[in-house]
Amino acid sequence: MFIRKNVLLKNYSGYKIGGPADFFCEPKSKKELLTALNFSLKKNIPVYMLGGGFNILISDSGFRGLIIKPKINYLAVKKNGMIAGAGVDLGRAIKFSLKNGLLGLEEFSGIPGTIGGALYINIHYYQALLNNFVEWIECVDNKLNSYLIKAKNENWKYEFSQIQKSGLIVVRACFKLKKVNQEQKWKAIGKAEEIIRTRFYKYPQEPSAGSVFQNIDSKNFYGAPSISAAHYIDRLGMKGTRVGGAEISGRHANMIINKGGATAKDVIKLASLIKKRVKNKFGIEFKPEVQFIGFKSDPF
Repeated sequence: MFIRKNVLLKNYSGYKIGGPADFFCEPKSKKELLTALNFSLKKNIPVYMLGGGFNILISDSGFRGLIIKPKINYLAVKKNGMIAGAGVDLGRAIKFSLKNGLLGLEEFSGIPGTIGGALYINIHYYQALLNNFVEWIECVDNKLNSYLIKAKNENWKYEFSQIQKSGLIVVRACFKLKKVNQEQKWKAIGKAEEIIRTRFYKYPQEPSAGSVFQNIDSKNFYGAPSISAAHYIDRLGMKGTRVGGAEISGRHANMIINKGGATAKDVIKLASLIKKRVKNKFGIEFKPEVQFIGFKSDPF
């Protein structure tokens, strides 16, 4: 592993947007990860862990610190479970689990990203939350301490994890899955393929970060007819609305796509417009689902 300087982050972003990072590395083991973190301590610079580059918006001016994109690609079966490194592509992990007759993660088929990023966000698909399939997670912090944590407590919920709350960094995780026979295995593989086909037609294929805003918290429902953020944007007729190179997708109203040459500034202006119109029309305060890199505060 070596640490590179002035690496353009748009090449690692689902949006294909973002300026340079001062420092960038891709550790392939826990030892290399700790070496990178030690580098940041000596330099006294901030660190951001990058997964697949989705669910994020990177500043046009980049990131003043060290970006670590783990390449810990270890995969193994353990009894009725699977151990996966932080850098493993989520789709690859799902295929591996199904090949070995281990069910559970197929609900998340077609969602882009890595194991580390998926755990950080605690990805969801309808009612399924990733933490419900986790037995333990090996983590470190930015002071080089190691932890083994569970994922079933009040710090794990929709779009939020203990990893976010504690500022921990995923090394690897063990998923507790269901061992099944060959017939059930092939049914699950078919289900996974159907979910992927559905996502292909439902969601845009242009560069994007996924959903821009969180769905409405059902505990604070405002008496609204839907918890779907896309529902309200759609009712406003905003599909196709464009600012610079950023556009609200015609396939999914809660996704902003890069039509070519979009900047983070374009995305921020368009997202802020959505938020303002939804607030004025429906009295609902949208919260961002995307994470922000290189900004001093949430830009919308």
